[in-house]
Amino acid sequence: MEYPKMLYTGDTVNYSCRVVHSLDEESQFREIGLVDFADLPESVVGYEPESTQEADAQLQTENAQLRVENEQLKTRIMELEQENQSLNAMMDSFQPSSSEVVTLPETEDLNALTVEQLRVRLDEKGVKYLKSDTKPVLVGLLQGEFLK
Repeated sequence: MEYPKMLYTGDTVNYSCRVVHSLDEESQFREIGLVDFADLPESVVGYEPESTQEADAQLQTENAQLRVENEQLKTRIMELEQENQSLNAMMDSFQPSSSEVVTLPETEDLNALTVEQLRVRLDEKGVKYLKSDTKPVLVGLLQGEFLK
């Protein structure tokens, strides 16, 4: 079935129609008596089917409910926009104090140290090494790359 489509109530001369956009919406309106145009009864002068009156009344009720919901949504949107502006203003005014700023230690270039300085660092950490270990091995031990 293709949507949107029209459903009708009344007769072939005096009718009202409603555009439906989904199967659920179509089912709702078929339950209250709306039909395809080809299924409308022939016109009878002075006769208005009860289902037309019911459908019109239901449509008016639905429209009123939608207007109320629309106003409620507009109010909620305005509240959220005000809250958002308030939060943005707080974020803009936030300045961290020096005690809140975390500074990370600078990365030390172990390759710039001498072999003797590397050995001192390893001794401080309690890492075992051989006297014959080369500078790259000592750097690797400090970086935790080699386990001895």
